[in-house]
Amino acid sequence: MTTKPHCPNCSRSLPGGRFNACPACGYDLRSGALTAPFSSSTATAGPQHAPSKPYPQLSGTPNGSATLPTIIASSASSILLTRAKKCRLLLLALVTCLAITTFVPSLWAFWYASRLRELVAQHGFGNVPQNHLDAANNGDWLNIASLLGAFVGAIVLLILIYQSTKVLRDIGIPGLKWSPGWTTGSFLIPFLFLYRPWVGLNELDRTLTGMLDPSSGGRLAPAIARRDFGLPTLIYAILFFLFLIANKVFGAVEKQLENKNIPDQLSFYQYVDSWEKYIISMLLFVVIMIFTHSIYWNKIFNKMEELSTKLNTP
Repeated sequence: MTTKPHCPNCSRSLPGGRFNACPACGYDLRSGALTAPFSSSTATAGPQHAPSKPYPQLSGTPNGSATLPTIIASSASSILLTRAKKCRLLLLALVTCLAITTFVPSLWAFWYASRLRELVAQHGFGNVPQNHLDAANNGDWLNIASLLGAFVGAIVLLILIYQSTKVLRDIGIPGLKWSPGWTTGSFLIPFLFLYRPWVGLNELDRTLTGMLDPSSGGRLAPAIARRDFGLPTLIYAILFFLFLIANKVFGAVEKQLENKNIPDQLSFYQYVDSWEKYIISMLLFVVIMIFTHSIYWNKIFNKMEELSTKLNTP
């Protein structure tokens, strides 16, 4: 009777043996490391040939220790912790840029609309002195500051993506496919940004998640790149594109409001109400965008710190 092969790391039975990795602990089985007791069927089998391009041999330990393959850098724990702290500062800078470049101009525009309402109520529509209008409308510099802040925020986001994805190479994870440089740069390439950056981010998230897989019984799973489907990155990508679309919609609405004809005082009050609703919607949009960025990236950084702690634990 032939005994079914099993994983040498966690001893899980593997019916058929057709697995790239153990479903329970993630141990790499592509090197042909399945184990099974000697039987008559194996004794009569022909010679077994190794694959022409073997994958890196991972030294998972069957005795249940938390030792990772020696290919991982010895300073991986400190690298992960340092990078997580650095990326958190970059995320803080990104959130600050988003908040300043949107909240400050929006709040000023809200105040300006309220001030115009007061001036029209005081002097009547079309009779507001020009010097009062000029005194209220002194925020041209905010447009320049907003554009500059948006540019700085975009640069910070690219640096954040590069530094976070680069950490896998820095600690020596084998089997990586997507380079951090292309993951970052592809954001600036039309059409390519629809796909390429997100598979790189997904590899980062899935690799960290795989190494912290709780199904391995508290042990660290073998350190190897993983590119299986990841829901967090998919949701992040979908929301990111929705933000881009919403930003275009807000721009179109703003241009329509700027070119709107105001024939009388009643129309003016309706116009001001429309501006105030637009500003409130814009502020809500930015809050959701900041919340989305913060949730996704903080989960990545938490995984880095958790992995750093486990690597540092004897």
